[in-house]
Amino acid sequence: MYKATNIDTDKALKAINDSRAIQERASQLRSEKERSYMEGLNKGLDIAESLFECSNYEKSAQEANYIDGVCEVLYELGKELDIPTQDIRDNIASVDEACALFADRIREAIARDKDQ
Repeated sequence: MYKATNIDTDKALKAINDSRAIQERASQLRSEKERSYMEGLNKGLDIAESLFECSNYEKSAQEANYIDGVCEVLYELGKELDIPTQDIRDNIASVDEACALFADRIREAIARDKDQ
């Protein structure tokens, strides 16, 4: 291989190789940024699309409703306070009536505890 006498070819070749390495790394970074950007964009679009997948959610016969939620609260409170609530939950005519019956039972339980 020809070697110039007035130029430090080793230094020039090192600079060229360093430049190639820098450009390769920059290219990899650009590719990674593009991949990450597209991944995030697609994830956002998937989320947006999923918003329309459950448009009939409220109409499902198996889904809980407000009364079911109240019954669940009565059950958990009754368990915690050792107050029976099954009959209230089974025969619920209205949420207000169920809550009033449960409040009466709480008052009775407190009165029993005071007497004991």
